[in-house]
Amino acid sequence: MEPMDPTDGAGLLARFAHDLAQPLNAIGAAAQIVRASADRAAVDRAARVIERQTLYLREFVSRILDEVGDRHWHAVRHFVPVDMCDIARQVIEANRILCMQGGRQLVEDIPAGPVWVDGDVVSLQEIVWNLLANAVRYTPSGGSIHVRVSADDDQVIVAIRDTGIGLEPPEINRIFKEFAQGERGSPEGRGLGLTIAWRLARVHGGGIDVRSDGRGRGSEFRLRLPGR
Repeated sequence: MEPMDPTDGAGLLARFAHDLAQPLNAIGAAAQIVRASADRAAVDRAARVIERQTLYLREFVSRILDEVGDRHWHAVRHFVPVDMCDIARQVIEANRILCMQGGRQLVEDIPAGPVWVDGDVVSLQEIVWNLLANAVRYTPSGGSIHVRVSADDDQVIVAIRDTGIGLEPPEINRIFKEFAQGERGSPEGRGLGLTIAWRLARVHGGGIDVRSDGRGRGSEFRLRLPGR
């Protein structure tokens, strides 16, 4: 069975509901820090998360109106030069608070200079966010998540590796189907994030690879995009 048809009204609604929840979680976590912390630097970081995710939500809601209007996935056609390092940093910044609250370490390996692709900014942020959110969801307290951006020949790669619960081969084969979760699924997940990421990667001419050595040995998801 192929993943959900995103030109279908139900598919669009599921995607939007899923992706609106994630920045709201980051805003909520940041707001808790603002309320409870006396550390000025921590408050400043939290305020930046709130500001950026509020802007993202505004852009995303605008995109909802566009896409529901023509009910077509390929409304994702506003391609411009995009720095994937900047995308990764924004997503990491928004999720770092959630990782700290859950006792997880978030490590980044991102070049100082830009790594360019042609794409839709909001959609590329969706992809990376969904991949990172998946790693956070399935990595227990005390674990770590590593995000790396690199350029390989004509491809740009965003790799997200975790020390979480891992995947068995049958799970890898169905992981991008809608509502698919690992056998030890999370009650927080709905099994849509990876489907959304997979579809958006294909719209951008790329793909997503999955690697895991099995249960308890973590996973790695690699977003591949054509370089400029």
